[in-house]
Amino acid sequence: LLFAFVVAPTAFTALPSAELAGKIVGPVLRSLNLYGMAAGPALALLAWRLGRSKLLVALPLILGLAACVSEFGITAAIEGIRPLAFGSPPDTAALQRFGELHRVAVGVFTLTGAGTVVLALLHAWADAGDRRTR
Repeated sequence: LLFAFVVAPTAFTALPSAELAGKIVGPVLRSLNLYGMAAGPALALLAWRLGRSKLLVALPLILGLAACVSEFGITAAIEGIRPLAFGSPPDTAALQRFGELHRVAVGVFTLTGAGTVVLALLHAWADAGDRRTR
């Protein structure tokens, strides 16, 4: 949430160029994706060991897979066409494709963020239920 609502918008408004902002935002997004790829299986294993529902085991795996697709699919494709899209002169077809891929990347990031909030809420609900039964 901090990345989506603070880091990325601040970089693109405070820095003198979108290229420079992208050089900051890109590595942060990569770190978030790598963290998601590692956290997904770890959280799924923890949920399984706690005896949580199949949903609470599967959801972090799905979120980790989304991070993997984002990093190695969408982001890799964006990086591949960035030089054409923003070259001199810019390639209009590549610029259009860049915009499409960026929208998909934002959508995946938004769904992953929402899924993470849902995961936390479902675990909180399960924890509250565990306390009531004790």
